[in-house]
Amino acid sequence: MPERINPGTAEWGTFGFEHLQRYYFAARFCQQKRVADVGCGSGYGSEILSVGGATHVLGVDKDEESIRGARQNVAREGRVDFLSGAIGEASLAMKVKERGVDVVVALEIWEHLGNAEALVDFARAVLPTGCLLVASTPNALQFSRHPQRPIRNELDRKSTRLNSSHVSESRMPSS
Repeated sequence: MPERINPGTAEWGTFGFEHLQRYYFAARFCQQKRVADVGCGSGYGSEILSVGGATHVLGVDKDEESIRGARQNVAREGRVDFLSGAIGEASLAMKVKERGVDVVVALEIWEHLGNAEALVDFARAVLPTGCLLVASTPNALQFSRHPQRPIRNELDRKSTRLNSSHVSESRMPSS
């Protein structure tokens, strides 16, 4: 499974609906707010947040190629901008804080970070007191029960990780 799931790819057919639903959920907390969409990838989620009522969205991703694609594909002039940088880089936190944000949205990126606290530290650094972090991460136990989802990546059979791009995964029993 690739690290990124984008519209138009084979993986989008299996996972796209879930990704869209997470962004629609997050959009409810972003109305009339300035938002940082961390791990924005191709920018489809940043556009959802903007259309959903955010006053401005700053899409952030560590992958330059994804940021270039997002700038080309997302046409929300003046309402959505994109910035390249990785969570944990002090310079990124400074740039985001300078732009001013009220909400940090971080969907399906926690499992890709080597330092799980880095996301919370980033949110603390860029958000004023009383503002919001909206985050999600896959539940590996639920993930593995789906018939179209492999128990683990074919190239990573000895690992307990479901996706070789994940540094860590959450396993929470469902009720």
